[in-house]
Amino acid sequence: MLIFDKFLQRRRWAPVRPLLNPVVRRIATRLDVVFEEVLEQTPQLVLESDQPALAAGPPVSQ
Repeated sequence: MLIFDKFLQRRRWAPVRPLLNPVVRRIATRLDVVFEEVLEQTPQLVLESDQPALAAGPPVSQ
């Protein structure tokens, strides 16, 4: 399964998202979801690859 979305990254500062979330979630989707937290609650799912799909994405620190 491929998932393309706008998940937050853990421990990454995103100051605008909490302000926009109350409005945007009523129109389209939530902006405050951290994928790793969703994955932890669903142990039958396994993350095989996590790669940016749009414009190479932000630099990933390992």
